[in-house]
Amino acid sequence: MDLNERIKMIRKMNCLSQDDFGKYLKITKASISRLESGINNPSEQTIALICSEFNINEHWLRTGEGSPTKDLSPTEEVESLVRKVIDYNNRDEKNPFYDMIIDMMKTYHDLDPESQLVIQDYFKNLRLTIISKDLPDTVESQIDKKVAEYRRELEIEARLAEKSSAYENIADTDKKQA
Repeated sequence: MDLNERIKMIRKMNCLSQDDFGKYLKITKASISRLESGINNPSEQTIALICSEFNINEHWLRTGEGSPTKDLSPTEEVESLVRKVIDYNNRDEKNPFYDMIIDMMKTYHDLDPESQLVIQDYFKNLRLTIISKDLPDTVESQIDKKVAEYRRELEIEARLAEKSSAYENIADTDKKQA
């Protein structure tokens, strides 16, 4: 399979028309047609865009050897998923929230589990607040809120106890070895 056939295969695997594929690569439909037919060779920039936009292994794209897809780090995988969710590349104007979402996800990924729990709780509370504004404030909804708050407190206490116990075990082991 030649380079032009691999490019066409990538486009078809992503269910894109030549026009839509060209939008991702910032080139025209006619240019895509010439690339796929082998009339023109892709520029270095086009190859780089194909690889980054569609998570393609550059060595495979150029030679046909190896795996077509590249292995992604967790951060790159999150970035790819966010791009797909907000349909980032398929717009005339880029979504202004994209960079903010990516930064938030990278920061969240780098947090320790306890801090991630705090963030999760924040969004659970936010969701409950939004839902509660749509519901009448009944005694049942007030009880549900209190139960949810108490459950979160217990979860945090349990996680802190687990960490404390782990630290005590390490300290005991160190004392025994000394």
